[in-house]
Amino acid sequence: MPLIVIMGVFIFSMSALGIMISSLTRTLAQANSISPVIVISMAMLGGCYWPLEITPPLMQSLAKALPTAWMMQGLTDLIVRGWGWEAIFLPTIALFGFGLIFLAIGLKYLRFE
Repeated sequence: MPLIVIMGVFIFSMSALGIMISSLTRTLAQANSISPVIVISMAMLGGCYWPLEITPPLMQSLAKALPTAWMMQGLTDLIVRGWGWEAIFLPTIALFGFGLIFLAIGLKYLRFE
């Protein structure tokens, strides 16, 4: 059950990021060109490609500004370390906060045509 919760909140956060990107770009070509850059950069810096524990302390601190780092922390604590609900408490709150921020920015700049 904790896995479903954290993945659901992460999906909400990434969907809100998609809404924000689509509202800030003017054309489909712009959205198609910037989306992979954002997603791959977030994956790399957030610890999806390699564990954050092997990166310098500065990168570990900067990673906390990305939703992917919070998701990876929650999943690592839940799956690898075998923790329960306490493993996803803080990451879930952080991911939900990212989702709300992305959604608020996206809805603010959304253009209805």
